[in-house]
Amino acid sequence: MRFCTDCGTSLDQEASRQLFCFNCGAQLSSDNDAPAPKFPPMPPAASPVKKEGPALPRIPQMPPIPGQQMVRDEAKEIESKEIEAKDLSNKRPDTFQNGFDSYGIILTDTRKIAKKCRSTSNDILNIIKDYTHRLSKYGHQYIIFDYDASRYQNQSWENCVDELSKFYHNQSITPEYLFIIGGDDIIPMPVFDNLSGVEVGDDDYESDVPYSYLETYDVETSIWDGSLYQYEVKLFVGRLPFGEDFEKRHLNSYFDKVINALESDFRISNCFSLSAQSWQGASEEVLSGLELNQKFIDFSPAVSLNNVDEIFDTSSDILYFNLHGSDAFEQSQFFGDYGFQAIAPKQISNLQKYNIIITEACYGAKFIGYRNHESMLLNSLNKNTLAYIGSSRIAFGSPDSYIASADIIAQSVLRSLSKGYSMGSALSKARVDSLQIVESEYYDDEYDEDGFIFFTEMYDEYSLITALEFNLFGEPTLRAVHNRAQNRSTQRVNKANRIPQKTTREEIYSKNKNQNILDAVRASVDLEFEKISTIIQTELYNRYELTSDELQSISLRKSKSNSNEGYMYVYSKKQNDIKNNKLYFINCSKSGSIKKVITTK
Repeated sequence: MRFCTDCGTSLDQEASRQLFCFNCGAQLSSDNDAPAPKFPPMPPAASPVKKEGPALPRIPQMPPIPGQQMVRDEAKEIESKEIEAKDLSNKRPDTFQNGFDSYGIILTDTRKIAKKCRSTSNDILNIIKDYTHRLSKYGHQYIIFDYDASRYQNQSWENCVDELSKFYHNQSITPEYLFIIGGDDIIPMPVFDNLSGVEVGDDDYESDVPYSYLETYDVETSIWDGSLYQYEVKLFVGRLPFGEDFEKRHLNSYFDKVINALESDFRISNCFSLSAQSWQGASEEVLSGLELNQKFIDFSPAVSLNNVDEIFDTSSDILYFNLHGSDAFEQSQFFGDYGFQAIAPKQISNLQKYNIIITEACYGAKFIGYRNHESMLLNSLNKNTLAYIGSSRIAFGSPDSYIASADIIAQSVLRSLSKGYSMGSALSKARVDSLQIVESEYYDDEYDEDGFIFFTEMYDEYSLITALEFNLFGEPTLRAVHNRAQNRSTQRVNKANRIPQKTTREEIYSKNKNQNILDAVRASVDLEFEKISTIIQTELYNRYELTSDELQSISLRKSKSNSNEGYMYVYSKKQNDIKNNKLYFINCSKSGSIKKVITTK
């Protein structure tokens, strides 16, 4: 049987002889070997019947393949951000420009700040750039060094200082100021073990001093022997610290405050001071250096939280506190003698004008690990305080009119501010000013190669601690009298020009060892015991109300030549309602006279 090659119709023998298909009319081949028939295509399958049931999940659209053209809305958003970034870059270039009165670096880590306050790195950077742009109108140019610790395997403070040093030396114009934005968790604050030889409750000290000198190599040794301060100060440093409850609004608020103060021509016109009664002589001597017509000082415990509001001047421009402090979280206030509370953050919060605070109080500048209401420093900077100078550890000073350590820091800063120094340069100068020489002597049998006599000098260990532990918190370029620098060279800080040599101490008596005082003294001291007894009774018991139970130790101090030996008596006195005891360090000559008394704050 044959088949039509076009339509596939089967043809019987009779139909095949017609040579054409009766179905479609196609001509048929006469060849007996006709090809196999073609079958018509299958009809399209019918559409499936929709059944009732749960709807299938909708598969989201696949993201665009890298390299494809972005959608219009996304492109517009990116273009908008690029324009905004370009505008900010024009406002605050990344290099120093000629024509400004002073120059500085802002050191921060925007990534860490953003994480702390649940923001973005770009948002924080733009806030800081906007501040530098507004500040430039007042003659100062900042450029930003965004450290971004995530880039470094080594995230220590040493690495941070080293990287800052590279950035500093790469600038075409040498900067004078460094403003650190953030607390220790943002930009690490160097911490040094207590190698001073002074036995107090502090095992270490935190300080921004290395950022000022841009030194890391063997810096701990040069700090404790005082040789660091022989180098020239490279940067006047201030830090804006953050509390544990930091929010982005705190950053905005502080920047706005500084700009508003400059716009209103911030000046010092009056000073409010509060001191412990036992430090009246030293406090009055400190204030003698402040050239103001309106200076007020009162004393505690006569002044306490019960009546301080009656005398507190809420219009004060600068405040000086020579009071006691505490590191307890629940004790943010400062205390007068005998543990009476003298002033609290509440009074500082009521200050109506922009202000500066200088405090000698122990732990007066504590902030690491504290919330805003637990720290006088943090509370103040979140109110109307522009700059704050203090110590986060135990501070030292004099009870009398001869001033020492923290007293010198306060007096030097106040005098510098009166002369128009910036906050940063005033503190750098005060650190050097506070270094005191306690001995200066020569040896007849020792000469150098040119025949000159060798001199030996020793820095007072309390002054070394003081220079390390006092820091500036707030804008370092701020001037209390003049907003714009008159001459960049007028604020040069003199270098310390003396190299100290440490004395040694030989312990005579220690309360911790359960020694008998009389036996210990008789065995080690070549003074008559009656003379020692007289010193203790007349000078220490009567003058400072110290008792034998409060005596902690006696040690013999020796210099290299052994020609100027002396004794150190250490007393610890309990203070009502204050966690920390007040320590007395009494330096006596070998002849039995008292040379100096230093107390903790």
